[in-house]
Amino acid sequence: MSDSDSSYVTAANNNNEDDNDSAASTEENYTQSEIEEKNDAIEKFLHVYKQYKSYQELLSKLEEAVDSDKKRDYYIRFSHHLLQCEENGMRLQELPVYSDKEYQMESLLVEYEESKKKEHTKDNVMQLSDNPWKTSGSETKMNVASGMDLDSTEANAPTIPLKKLKEVLFRPGMKFRGEIVVPGMGSNSSPFVNDDSEEENELELEDDSDSTQPSRRRSDSNSMPNERGRASSNTDESNEGEESRKSYELVVYRTGEDPFGNYTIAASHAAYGDEQSVRIQLSTEEIEGSDSKKRLKVKYSDGETICEGYWNGEKFRLEGNVRQKLQANDGIFHTSEVTHVFTLYPCTSYFPAGRDEEENTVASAATKKLTDQPPDNISSIPSLEVDLLSRDTTAIAAHRKRTEDTNKVCMEQFLGIFVIPPPLERPDMATLRMFLSLLEHRPGELSSIESQLNEKQKLYCKLHNVDFSELLTQANRAEGEHTCATFRSRAVLLDSFHFNTIQHRDEFIAEWKEKKIDLQGNHQYWDRVNFLMKSISQMLVTFDTITSKHQLLILNSMHRLHVSYECLESAYRRAEKRLSKEELAKYEIDIDQQHQEGLNNVDCIICQMPLLDEGGGEDMSCLYKLPCSHCFHKKCVEQWLHNNSTCPACRLDLTNDN
Repeated sequence: MSDSDSSYVTAANNNNEDDNDSAASTEENYTQSEIEEKNDAIEKFLHVYKQYKSYQELLSKLEEAVDSDKKRDYYIRFSHHLLQCEENGMRLQELPVYSDKEYQMESLLVEYEESKKKEHTKDNVMQLSDNPWKTSGSETKMNVASGMDLDSTEANAPTIPLKKLKEVLFRPGMKFRGEIVVPGMGSNSSPFVNDDSEEENELELEDDSDSTQPSRRRSDSNSMPNERGRASSNTDESNEGEESRKSYELVVYRTGEDPFGNYTIAASHAAYGDEQSVRIQLSTEEIEGSDSKKRLKVKYSDGETICEGYWNGEKFRLEGNVRQKLQANDGIFHTSEVTHVFTLYPCTSYFPAGRDEEENTVASAATKKLTDQPPDNISSIPSLEVDLLSRDTTAIAAHRKRTEDTNKVCMEQFLGIFVIPPPLERPDMATLRMFLSLLEHRPGELSSIESQLNEKQKLYCKLHNVDFSELLTQANRAEGEHTCATFRSRAVLLDSFHFNTIQHRDEFIAEWKEKKIDLQGNHQYWDRVNFLMKSISQMLVTFDTITSKHQLLILNSMHRLHVSYECLESAYRRAEKRLSKEELAKYEIDIDQQHQEGLNNVDCIICQMPLLDEGGGEDMSCLYKLPCSHCFHKKCVEQWLHNNSTCPACRLDLTNDN
């Protein structure tokens, strides 16, 4: 992290003055250049904030049903316009601001109708330079082939390769919506298994899960999704299965690389009123009983749960299960049994809230979503496969990513206000609260009320129309949760490394320090989020009222950051002391040494089985004898020695040569 990036730490220290110092600094001890710089920072923030609010409004219009196709055409057209501006190289801050009042502009609607003819193919399929779905027939037919990578013999039914499937499904801005349910409580108790071998496949998925990952059981909420995903009260519901079904969302925000060049997919998932950031891991695996068919596997975890599932191409959805992270007495996280199962449908142009399983046909779902009246030509509604690849869906996904990017820029600009002096002090806050009170009773006398403020207070009063309550929520989601996910992903990366030599380990740690992602660099990242939340809270107290809901949000955010950083710190400390393969090789003893040591009648301390167990196979024949003379099966102790550099029996420090 550069020196300029850590300037907010100095600003935070300036804001931490005690009451006496703050009250004594009422005199204007700031320069005109500082005022101009502060004013410039505030104007930049207000511009981006206005832009973000407009994009957020447009996104809500794109994701919900509207009362006329004419309005929806305008929303889609504006998202196309923004996408075209980005493709032409226009920077984010230069993009136009959306206004719902403009949807009646007839010229824009005419332009949209003309562009539809040029931009859309007959089936509205997204055009790719290496389109794998082109056929020799007059019409392009889509066949996802269950998300499997296999050779197709049908000329007009090409298969989407898994590589392309990953790119389309998990592109930035893509959203999935479905439901999560306790197994056995609803109709989809085992959603990702075949009906013929439900029990066998569920056990197989459990065996494939990573037992080293973690999660928590979330508290239930008082709402559940109706048939189009909107919340409705379930307090009067008597059906136990229906009450157990809750809305579940997964949104991909961005893709990129971590500091070591590994491909990452940043996303967030939300259920039971709780939203957390995650890092999605994609892989492929062969389907049991088939030599050529493969399926796409998805895995991600937050601070409390692990979600794992597969892409079901026949039903065109993600299906998987959820496990809880449980911390044992040894401090290591383990996974529980399956606590929930989920299904997720991709949100497309015709299905902006996903498709419910009960809606059997694409036509009926799209008709119900877009208008109460069925279209003249029911066959004109595209299939889900075609809709997923359409230019409209691409524009909506791009706008969702654009909204998130604008939100991040908005947070950066807001931080810039408080990094620049002069700071907002307690007397200024009291004066501004009085200003708002007067403005509420005399709304037409803004200029006369402003004349009673000094130059610094006039600058801050420009922020009185900002919704700081919502800004605090967005800061927690976009910055707080993102930081937690970054800490967790780095902890997993640290725990996965094996070192061949001591020099290899030292070079690895030195690289983390050079990239400023060691403990000090990550703590500055944490401080930045703390300063952001504190600054927004300060403005919330000044221009609004901070409630118990806000306090709970801040405390919860700080707690998750603390837990995530502790997880990262523990992983970093373990990596610093991890024994290399070269060091571990010194503790291995061969068969002859085992007999010479008289280990015939000695048991392994961990598994309580004889050390020289001839029937245990090759895994049980390799032994470790530590300097303290304690002996173990290599298979039994290798996980311990990966996470610790001490003897599991007597805690002898193995890094100490003496």
